[in-house]
Amino acid sequence: MAAGNPATRAAGPPSACLFTDPGRPMFESTEKRPMVRIAVEIELDGGRHLAGSLYLKPQGRLSDMLNDERAFLPFETADGSFMMLKKAALISVTPVSEATSEYQGNNAFQILGVRDGAPLEEIKAAYHRLCAENHPDRLNAAAVGRDTLDRATARMARINDAWTRIQKQYESAGTAAA
Repeated sequence: MAAGNPATRAAGPPSACLFTDPGRPMFESTEKRPMVRIAVEIELDGGRHLAGSLYLKPQGRLSDMLNDERAFLPFETADGSFMMLKKAALISVTPVSEATSEYQGNNAFQILGVRDGAPLEEIKAAYHRLCAENHPDRLNAAAVGRDTLDRATARMARINDAWTRIQKQYESAGTAAA
């Protein structure tokens, strides 16, 4: 019998296994991309109002999400529970600024929401996250009001200034801040 004949092979796993973890599904993604949380107020048919959050891809726009082919949207209510909303029942979706106590001082690290002297990668991640959440172009595409857009523009100027100051600080200390 030939060596390739199934009758002559020993029972057991093949010599080259395609899966490293047999308990994990074949098409499961190992890298999850973070979603950007957008606080919104939604008006439904019949006048009902909901406050909660929608989640967008990091470079996604609210208008694209509302106009894609899906018939339903996942929605997180203010109490943390999730529900699916039928797009056809939506009358309006309005992004709202969340009531957070935004740091008003001049410490660049605190503006970016990281501890003083944090590793550069942590600072860079915080900077990119804040840019994704506050960038005026992204909010403009979501058709927010002029006052919200003005606040976002001011926040972005403050975020960019903090990032520039931290980059200069790290460069002067000999750490490249690319």
